[in-house]
Amino acid sequence: MMLSLSSVPSLVRPAYASGQLFISPASQPSLPMGSTFDVQVNVSSMDPFDTWDITVKTNASVIIPISISVTGNIFGSATEFTNCVNGVGTGCSISDTLGDAHSGATSSSGFPRSGSGLLFTITYQVVGGGLSYLSISPDSSSNTILFQGNQVFHGTSEAVYGTPSYTIVAQPAFLLVPVDSFSISFLTLTAGPSFSGNVNVTASISPVVANGPTPLLDNLTHTGLTSVLVSLTPGGTNLATLNVTTTPSTPLQAFTVTLNATSGSLKHAIFVSVNVIPSFRLNASPTSLTILAGGSSTSSITLDSLAGFTGNVNVTATVLPPAPGLSISLKNASFTGSSVIVALSADGTNSATLNVTTTAATPAGFYGVFVTGTSGLLFRTAIVLVSVTFDFTMTHSAIAPSAFIAGGSATSTITLNSLGMIGTVTLATSVSPSAGAPSAVVGDSSSSGTSFVVNLTPGLVRTLTLTVSSTSSTAPGAYTVDVTATSGALTKSFQVSVTVSAIPTISSVTVSPTVTATVGQKVTVTVTVVNSGSVTANFTLRVKWGSVTVVEENETLGPGQTYPYRLSWDTTGSGAATNTVSAEIQQQSVWSSSGTGPSYTLAAASTPFFNTTTIAVIGAVVAAVILLSILLVLRRRRATSSA
Repeated sequence: MMLSLSSVPSLVRPAYASGQLFISPASQPSLPMGSTFDVQVNVSSMDPFDTWDITVKTNASVIIPISISVTGNIFGSATEFTNCVNGVGTGCSISDTLGDAHSGATSSSGFPRSGSGLLFTITYQVVGGGLSYLSISPDSSSNTILFQGNQVFHGTSEAVYGTPSYTIVAQPAFLLVPVDSFSISFLTLTAGPSFSGNVNVTASISPVVANGPTPLLDNLTHTGLTSVLVSLTPGGTNLATLNVTTTPSTPLQAFTVTLNATSGSLKHAIFVSVNVIPSFRLNASPTSLTILAGGSSTSSITLDSLAGFTGNVNVTATVLPPAPGLSISLKNASFTGSSVIVALSADGTNSATLNVTTTAATPAGFYGVFVTGTSGLLFRTAIVLVSVTFDFTMTHSAIAPSAFIAGGSATSTITLNSLGMIGTVTLATSVSPSAGAPSAVVGDSSSSGTSFVVNLTPGLVRTLTLTVSSTSSTAPGAYTVDVTATSGALTKSFQVSVTVSAIPTISSVTVSPTVTATVGQKVTVTVTVVNSGSVTANFTLRVKWGSVTVVEENETLGPGQTYPYRLSWDTTGSGAATNTVSAEIQQQSVWSSSGTGPSYTLAAASTPFFNTTTIAVIGAVVAAVILLSILLVLRRRRATSSA
């Protein structure tokens, strides 16, 4: 039976590894009449045991047993209490008959053995043609393995002599089925070299009791039936599945499933032993969680003891597929971590909490959290479906400056944060009122625009800049800038307000002394600046005489103020000329304003007699006269001394 995880609240696998009782070899080819051959009755993976009592049956018209030997048995030394061949020998029962080999023995030392090994060997003789199965009935009168008087659970398989038309094998042939659960045995049907056709496989269980296990069969096309058809071709193999299901009220006891494989007059029966054991139920509530990437949620995991189950259950959780930032943890009153221990008393209830946490980097999508409870080999799983949804956030800094003079600009930093989102976000800007308004664009260092597209991946943070820019022609006033980010049905927006102030102007430019001055004379230029706007103006004030800047200062003028700035112009070094006096106020390259003053003349200064040049000439003449006088005096002295 195929099971959908979404439709089954909890799953279980068989508890406890069961041993196997089997005959080796599993098949024996046909031999001439009168030939003999040996088969061994063995155990594998068996829990500790100290006694066996087993009957192997055959078709007495084909082969009959002629002896039983316990030489080389798993105990080393065994004390036989039954050695009955064809109903004759030691310890025979009333049911022993022709074709039966009945062996019973106990450990001579009294010590048990476990694991794998030989029980006894049967020698058979061929007495006829045809096919014979060597089978061990699952009922306790024919199939007993004990430890200190208690049955040791195990599966049983058979063997075949000759070439069968088809065979059926169950694996495993022993099922431990927890209450309120199911276990599966896989059925393999194999055709002989000349067999072709459909084999009808049926399943029945004994004893039949109220709330007993239900055996159902599946094949490739049908599920949940008491019988299925399996098609075989010569030498081919096909499969079916036995599913044994219990309820919370199924009695804790042993059952036998009989599987009959029939095709026309051909019929073959095998047996699957079933033992119902206590268990526990594991449920999650809720079974589905919806979490926005970056968030978290919880589900309550409840465990219930069934049929008197007592013990500790180790609860673990695994998420598939794994994803960045998606983490899970479990918590109860005593433990917190990737697993917790939940103690259950007989028919009691206990719980734990599943925490599912995501980050912004967790991709949106569907995930399965498999919560598993394990006690020994008891195994139950509940599935919590997690839907991680996506979104994005948009935040912004205060725009700065919030007010500026026409020609200026302001900026705000925009931050986009992907919450599990893979996709594009389009940011669009608008300004109102629109008449004479400043421009508003969004972008990064490479590009910008009134519409800007951003690619987002889970956990990605993008930083952009909103720039509100004006020109000298932007109308003064208050403006609202709207920024909207859209991705599919997701929309985020914000508004900022800016005030554009009028550019300060120069109302007059005057010069003192008026009209004219002499080169070298100090001149005062008065520039009257009017700031009719609402923003303090910081600017550079320049005065020019013609095209030459003669004085420059940095000034500040508050909103609504008018102020006459007086600047001194040292005309020394200026050439005599007549030019226009003008002034300009400028804030870097943001905005500027200018004003024109009067035409102004610088006259050349008059030259005094005793100027520097004259004094230099006179000095040179005097120096020459003195030098000449000295030379004449020296000449006279030479003449006198010669006389």
